[in-house]
Amino acid sequence: MPEFLSDAQLTALRASLRRAGHARFPLLRPDIDDLAAQTVADLWKYLLEREPGPALGADAILRIAHAIFNRRAADLFRKTRPMLAAGAAPAPAPEPADERAGDLATTALYRSMLRVCVAELTTISEQDQMAVAIATGLASSQGAALTAAERQRLHRVRKRLAAAIERELGEDAYKLLRDLS
Repeated sequence: MPEFLSDAQLTALRASLRRAGHARFPLLRPDIDDLAAQTVADLWKYLLEREPGPALGADAILRIAHAIFNRRAADLFRKTRPMLAAGAAPAPAPEPADERAGDLATTALYRSMLRVCVAELTTISEQDQMAVAIATGLASSQGAALTAAERQRLHRVRKRLAAAIERELGEDAYKLLRDLS
């Protein structure tokens, strides 16, 4: 039951969803707060309508909330994707002056990571390149979802890129990106 979700837990959950949204969905930054609020409402509804059974722990609730949030963000991205392809990118959120000082270091890190990724992507197979092109919208898939084989290819390419970044930059790619958000 949702009665064990205190105000502090709800605040922490919203903050966690916002951080994840800013890190994973940079094009949706203007909508992240709305997505987080909708996710909390959907989570609350799910917990109220849930079949009686063993109580869910805080980790289980967090996983459910992030699953709801990711689904909502993916749906919103799919809706806004035609606008983005047409060149009507949403305006970036204004940055406070304090954050601009770290922009140079962040930009240099992103450039280094991009350089490593581009070098690694030139060595992958043609089938992997096609899967990456479909996933990024560079190749037409006529709106069809990726097949299981294509998703597996993308997973292997992501792991390969993360390993290359760790090998070249000496840091875990996921940790680097998480620290930047």
